[in-house]
Amino acid sequence: MHDGCAAALLAVCGGGFSLQFFRLVRALFPVERLRRGWYWAAAGCAVGGILALFWFQLPLYLCYTALFGLFVGLTALLAPGQTLGRLITGALAPFLFLCVHGVLIPLLALLRGVGMDRFVEARPGHLVAAALACLCGALLLRLQRRLAGRERMQLLFHCRRQRRMVSGALLVLYFYLVVESWVYYYPFPTAWTPTFHLFTSLVALVTYFLLLWYAVDVSAYIEQELKTRQVEKQLQRQVVHYRQYTQAVRTLRAFKHDCRGMVAAAQRLLADGRLQEAQRLLGQMGQALEAAPREVTFCNHVVVDAILRECAARCGEEGIDFSASVGLPQRVGMDDLELCRIFGNLVENAREACERQPAGQHRWITVHSSVSGDWVTVEVANTYAGQVKLSGGLPLSGKPGGAEHGLGLLSVRTLVESRGGFLRIDLSRPGVFRARLHLSAPGAGEPQNGENGLEQKRDDLEHFPPNAP
Repeated sequence: MHDGCAAALLAVCGGGFSLQFFRLVRALFPVERLRRGWYWAAAGCAVGGILALFWFQLPLYLCYTALFGLFVGLTALLAPGQTLGRLITGALAPFLFLCVHGVLIPLLALLRGVGMDRFVEARPGHLVAAALACLCGALLLRLQRRLAGRERMQLLFHCRRQRRMVSGALLVLYFYLVVESWVYYYPFPTAWTPTFHLFTSLVALVTYFLLLWYAVDVSAYIEQELKTRQVEKQLQRQVVHYRQYTQAVRTLRAFKHDCRGMVAAAQRLLADGRLQEAQRLLGQMGQALEAAPREVTFCNHVVVDAILRECAARCGEEGIDFSASVGLPQRVGMDDLELCRIFGNLVENAREACERQPAGQHRWITVHSSVSGDWVTVEVANTYAGQVKLSGGLPLSGKPGGAEHGLGLLSVRTLVESRGGFLRIDLSRPGVFRARLHLSAPGAGEPQNGENGLEQKRDDLEHFPPNAP
């Protein structure tokens, strides 16, 4: 094959490989400020780098190292997120290319009956092997998206132990294969060396996918455990709510019984003309009414109200000021369990952030809602100490240890987005953390011009002013 044809084939296959990779990056790290053109430009840079590296026939270990730096660097520029999350994603493309290339070179050399050193010295065969590696790499990237979709990979990125395991294994396998690539430049007389190198490349590829499958499954299991805990907490809240209701009914019955007796006594006093004693008795009745326990309702939805009641009780015990006033429309588009997951995570995170503040600081939590057109906005605000770093639009957990830390808000965002809404984090005011839920609720209010769609709602909130507590 002519050099030009081989280079054209590499350009086409490399383009498909790069586009498939950056589609994965865009799915895993959605950034609203970046337009599609940025990803096309990044894919063009990647294709140009692949063509240049293999056209000039640089040593393969240099090609592999340069590809690693190129893809990881482009991913870091395009995708905000944890360092290990970007490293796992950015290293994936060169790793898949390296594994497939390590299978194709010895295989093609064996089929042609030449040594691997002579095969890599011939430019057309060298370019064709790289093109086939790009083509197979694109197919493996599609397999990656099937094996671990966006939600499952984001769960992996938020599980500290699992992402460390995957990133560590990926780097070890990658640089082992880079070091082993020296076998391409020595004229080994037997077929044992290319066969062994082919086998090790396949083992590295299979090992990565097995580890990824295991880590993703563990992350999903941890997230499911969190859901189970939330259901158990909700059942406990319902039991407490029922006991409080039963106690309130008993108190009301006793109060009604006492009131009937006091009213009858006041009537007898009035009939006997003993006005001062009747007035004194009526005054005691008024004091009893004022001292009677009052039912405080934070939300018109019984499940959300139970969650807010529990949070208010715990805040009262810990000296945290708590205020809430939430009104949800009947057609909010979520069932009780989903609302439990959302509000349970938000108020629990807020309370734990207040608990970590030093003694003597003013601590408070507010939960409020508003309706605008077909949108319901719920804001949970709280004070906090220290610094909060955002990663992919979500705060990195400040809790020490624990594999499941950071999954709560990710679970909230995933659930809200699946129902047509979105979550925004506001840190514009120092020391105050605000989580704003924007829920799509058709029929919640009168629609306003220009505020009917999700994109318009996002644009309107770009300059949304922070509210004072």
